[in-house]
Amino acid sequence: MKMKKHNTSINLSWKTTSKNCDSVLHTRHNLSYDRRCSSSEKTRITKLQPDGGTCDITGLKPFTDYKCGVQPKYNGKTVSNKKEVTLKTDPGVPDGSPTVTVTVPENNVIKVECSHRDNINGPKEKRRFIARLHPGGENKQNKTDCKFEFKDLSYSTEYTVEVTVFNGYFESKPGTGTAHTRYNDKAVTGFLIFLISAALLLVACVCYRKLRKRRSDVDENVASETTAATASTAAPHPQPPQLPSTHNQTAHFKQPLNVTFSQTLHFTSCVTFNMTKSRNII
Repeated sequence: MKMKKHNTSINLSWKTTSKNCDSVLHTRHNLSYDRRCSSSEKTRITKLQPDGGTCDITGLKPFTDYKCGVQPKYNGKTVSNKKEVTLKTDPGVPDGSPTVTVTVPENNVIKVECSHRDNINGPKEKRRFIARLHPGGENKQNKTDCKFEFKDLSYSTEYTVEVTVFNGYFESKPGTGTAHTRYNDKAVTGFLIFLISAALLLVACVCYRKLRKRRSDVDENVASETTAATASTAAPHPQPPQLPSTHNQTAHFKQPLNVTFSQTLHFTSCVTFNMTKSRNII
């Protein structure tokens, strides 16, 4: 018996031989066959002859072990031994799609987790999860466990994540999730620091200008006062007028007279001397 397998069907072909009746098998139309792999599958006969035939057994599950056989019958009675073969159908598309959970732990980071409880219809040791980020171009990750993290994304942008199960041959239908990255807090903080710094610098400049103007005004006042004082000091003092000569009053002394003035000279029509007594007459 020969067979051809696919992921959901098996094709069997066989040839009947007999030591005693081999020459007349092709004329025995009352020779029949039972063909099945299990009671739940459908069997469709494509070609049947007394000396053999072929059939397609459909409705099978991918990557599943089956024991298939053909039982010859003659006039409805079982004859000879049943011929059986054990085989596994080919891998197929994994059932279902992953359940996806998307979170945003940081402002421009997306974290993805998923679960898949359906049959992967392929070897478990080859099972992998594939995550694709849209928009993101070639931003794709492939892991054995369904935990992904996409970093350095654009701020304030909506992303869609598609996750599939891969069994080494086929991918499942994608499970999807969406997330929206937050604003760039670092840029906002930097901008606020810049504004505060600029405001402080402006205040400092204004204060410096006011202080400089005040000091300039003070310097100008001091310079004016100094100039006025210098001019006052440099002005010539008035000389007292010379006393008129008096012929009627003349003092003749043998020795010079020492006179000490205790008051300022007062000038009127005549001159009066207030003198302290300090004469030395010889």
